[in-house]
Amino acid sequence: MTKIDPIRVHFERAALIEKFVTLAFISGCILSIALLVVQDKAYPKLSDILQTLFIVVSVSIFVVGNISRLFMQAYAEESRVGDFCGRAFSVGISANETSGYYNDGETQPFKRIASQLLEDLLFTKNVSAVAVKPVRGWTVAYLVLWLCLLVWRDVRLDYISIFSQAIFSEEILSKWIRLEWLRYRSEHLYEDVYKIIKTKPTGAVFSASILEKFTIYERVKATAAVILPDAVFEKINPSLSARWEEIKKEVGIRA
Repeated sequence: MTKIDPIRVHFERAALIEKFVTLAFISGCILSIALLVVQDKAYPKLSDILQTLFIVVSVSIFVVGNISRLFMQAYAEESRVGDFCGRAFSVGISANETSGYYNDGETQPFKRIASQLLEDLLFTKNVSAVAVKPVRGWTVAYLVLWLCLLVWRDVRLDYISIFSQAIFSEEILSKWIRLEWLRYRSEHLYEDVYKIIKTKPTGAVFSASILEKFTIYERVKATAAVILPDAVFEKINPSLSARWEEIKKEVGIRA
């Protein structure tokens, strides 16, 4: 079946803006170091130019970053939830409906929610587990370098301060922690949903438990505020799709 996902475009645009914010952040760090060097050598005009550029970059990061998170990412996530619920109850409530996803034979709405949620968690936990590896490596390398600067007596405190601000900013350490947290929480939620489907296949307790896990999953994604890389998804999608077919048989989801 051909897969159509109009919502994916909104995530791709938000991811593109995130890349711009990252590049602007790197530019801001370079400008901060350049300002120290120029001020030491007493170049007032060049210092004014660099300060102006730094202000422009800082404002751009703030404005563009908030537009992406509060509007573009939020709209994409809301569209995804609308499509998810519409598929579960077999009604069209979203202007951006997908096709070729959430393929199972369940007819009862809460069973479909359980199936769709388990599928989403399978992909989230695996994609985040792959995506976090390079981020983890770079962040640890930055932290080691930062510690080396701290113990190196010849390094000026000004440079250590700039590097510290960069490390503990939202673009390096915070992003790694949020991605690790998303991976950790999605793995545990996957195990919870898997057990619920296996042990409580019907009844009010099943419906309430699944609705609770779905709400928690959406809260986790909103709190993490991480856009998982599309390249990683495309790379592992064939193997995960095959694995999903096996899982449906394991838990008794209708094909």
